Amino acid sequence: MASKKLLLKTEIEIRWKILIIIKEVLKFAAYFEQPETQLEQYYIRQHRHLGFIGWSLWRLAVIELCKLFGDSTNQKFNILKLLQKMDKTGYYGVLKFNTETLVEFNQRVAELIPTIKEVSRLRDKLYAHTDKDPFEQTDTFINTDDCFVLVGFAEEVIRTLAGTYLDTDYIVNTLYYDSRNFDFIHTLAKLEQDKHIALAAQNNMTFSDLFGHDPL
Repeated sequence: MASKKLLLKTEIEIRWKILIIIKEVLKFAAYFEQPETQLEQYYIRQHRHLGFIGWSLWRLAVIELCKLFGDSTNQKFNILKLLQKMDKTGYYGVLKFNTETLVEFNQRVAELIPTIKEVSRLRDKLYAHTDKDPFEQTDTFINTDDCFVLVGFAEEVIRTLAGTYLDTDYIVNTLYYDSRNFDFIHTLAKLEQDKHIALAAQNNMTFSDLFGHDPL
C-alpha cells in the first residue's frame, strides 16, 4: 500500500510541475490575445514583434497542454491516464478512490473532449510537425479561455488526489506572471502615444488629424 502511494505521489508531482508551466505560459498568451486596455490592444496590433511573441506563446501553450491532455503513447503524464489508473480495476485500484468522485471527473472529461481533441489536432498537425506550411493561417474554435478550463480541471484532479492520499495540497501558483503587475506593454504604448501627442502639438495639429483617431 505504501509503495503505491509513493508512486502516486511521484505521478502527481510531475503533473503538478507541468501544470505550473502550462498555467504560466497560458497567462502570458492570454494577455497578448486579450490585453486589458484599448491602448494595449492597438499597440500589439501595430507592432509585429509583439504579434509574433503572442503567436509563439499560443503555440507553446498548446504544445505544453498536450503533455497533460494529448492522446499519444508519448504523453505518459496525461491527466486522463492517471484517472484511468484510479479506477478500481486500474493500477491504483487498491487505493480505493471514491467512486462518485471518479464518475464526476469522467463526466467532466466527456464535456471537455472537443477542446482536448482540438488541442491535440493543433499540436499534431500544425505546431509540432512539418507536414504543413508553418506560416499558414490556423483556424480553430478554441482560445485561451477554453484552455484555462482544461487547466482548472487538471488542477482540481491533482489537488483532489493529493488531498486524499498525500495529506497535502498542491497549489498551482505561477512564479512569474503574478509576481508583479505585467504592465510593460502598457508602459511602451503610453510612451509612444505621448510622443505622438507631442508631435501633433509641435505641428499645430490635433492627434486625430495626424493619426486618424483620438488618443486611446
